[in-house]
Amino acid sequence: MEQKLNQIESAAATRSRLVELIAVAIGISFGVNLLSSIVSTYLDQKTAGIVGLLTAILGSLYLLTRTMPKLTQTFAFEGTLSIDSNDKIIEVPRYKFSEKMHAYFTAIAAENMALDRIWKDKCTECVHDGEIRLTSRSKKSDKLLQEALEYFILNELSLHLSDFFNNDAMDKSEVVTLQRNEIPAVLLENRVLELFSRPMDQREAFTGHGPHKGPGKVVFAIGTGGAIYDHFELTLPKKTQVVRLPNNSIEIRTRRFNMSIDIEPVRFRTVFPRQFEQLYMKRNFMEVDNYKVDVNIHIKFKLMAFLSGKRWEYYRWLDSFLLAFRESFSSKFFLKNICWEQALTSMIISSDVIGGKPKMKKASSASAPAGEEPAPTGSEVVVKPHYKLDELLTQCDTLVDPTAEERAWLDDKTQGSELL
Repeated sequence: MEQKLNQIESAAATRSRLVELIAVAIGISFGVNLLSSIVSTYLDQKTAGIVGLLTAILGSLYLLTRTMPKLTQTFAFEGTLSIDSNDKIIEVPRYKFSEKMHAYFTAIAAENMALDRIWKDKCTECVHDGEIRLTSRSKKSDKLLQEALEYFILNELSLHLSDFFNNDAMDKSEVVTLQRNEIPAVLLENRVLELFSRPMDQREAFTGHGPHKGPGKVVFAIGTGGAIYDHFELTLPKKTQVVRLPNNSIEIRTRRFNMSIDIEPVRFRTVFPRQFEQLYMKRNFMEVDNYKVDVNIHIKFKLMAFLSGKRWEYYRWLDSFLLAFRESFSSKFFLKNICWEQALTSMIISSDVIGGKPKMKKASSASAPAGEEPAPTGSEVVVKPHYKLDELLTQCDTLVDPTAEERAWLDDKTQGSELL
């Protein structure tokens, strides 16, 4: 069963239920208080107090266990990264994650030779600190890949937040926009983000662009060789912090919840469906290495958030971001969106793409009387001969006079719907 990604909507609904229950509990307590005053006349004061306390505790615990929202949720996403024998990220059409990663490493190769060498660095023994590595990349290469993956997620979040808060209904005083220099903990630990967001006037690949003279600002540009400029920023509800945790993951701390992004090391191979590389990617299966990329997004709601009923609309970006990220990153949803299974089935039916065409045997001249087709035996499929008009005409001798029977047929009047 798939996880529900509408966390803010669920939290708001939970808060509404809590408010209703509190109101009901107050009403019930008033009635119980009246009833207890009658019961207390038959019990001594100490016994009545103990019974009342136990009843209140048990009732409260029951209500909490039945209505208390789950404060922590983890959402696991799985993507696929394809790399060819030359250590180049393969661009899989219409798979956004693949297209972006291909563009990132093309940009790195075009502008920073040192980072490009790190990416292509191989490990010699592929065993480090007792850990067996299932890839041929070095630890430095793996770290650069992690940073590129982190940049992809942060860039998707940045674009999503900008679009979400670009709404006249939003009070701009309730949001804050963090620029690259305001998130040093993230910037200094991610060389890909630092490279792509560095101002264009500080980069040789963009010397031909010149200063921007028109209104607004340049938010994205492509330089020489595919170099990338990205005006990176994060628009979030005010009093939000972006920090890097000791395990190197990124955490966004808001007044309603904390969201941490954890990227698992890329170590394990995976596979696309059969014939996908050959038919869709136009690649030889043996020349493509597919790697499993796991991203875990942890959401932890703050208990006090459920006591507030205001400004939840400024946090609904969480639900839409989880949905959008799944669409752009998950290889499972990519295959679903392009209807791969249906497309493959259609190709199997219409052409020889899997295992060759069904075996068919031509009838031999000795297996049936002349002019008749032999009867099929068992599961044998008989193929009827097909001719082209040119082939039949080449067998005709136009100089031979027609026979008397043929002449009579030509001279006879038309029958039925015949035109001749």
